[in-house]
Amino acid sequence: MAADGGEFRLEEDTEILRDQVVFHRMSLGEYCREFSESELDERLVPWSRVTIAGILRELTNYEFDWSDCVHRHVGMVVRNEQPQHRNGEADVFDTWQVACTRSRLAADHLESLCAQGKFTDERLRMALLPLGATYARYLAQLQLLRTERQ
Repeated sequence: MAADGGEFRLEEDTEILRDQVVFHRMSLGEYCREFSESELDERLVPWSRVTIAGILRELTNYEFDWSDCVHRHVGMVVRNEQPQHRNGEADVFDTWQVACTRSRLAADHLESLCAQGKFTDERLRMALLPLGATYARYLAQLQLLRTERQ
């Protein structure tokens, strides 16, 4: 939607979803910094198979999928394979951060893509909603496991 000065602006709902994803990324980043590299691959509680590294791997794939969706419309090169992670690798957190940076760079193009008619606010919301929901689900799961661990 064009602002009063003719400049395109995303609808408020779309901006809220985008900001929600940014908040979830920051929350997960802070949570992960509490653990050493070796702890990322450990089960948070004995009865659960969940590890922080596993969650980071999943979210890395979501981030790359999101940024690739935007980059395709900008005409940028997209990756053609998922990042490879093996248990015990310390770079899982770093790879997730790279994926988030790539997503932030892609998000810089959202207004111009909508202004050019390559995206609509509705389509952006449909792309942002699963990303935000996945972050929210994993953060809630981590909080429950953290509580159980204490």
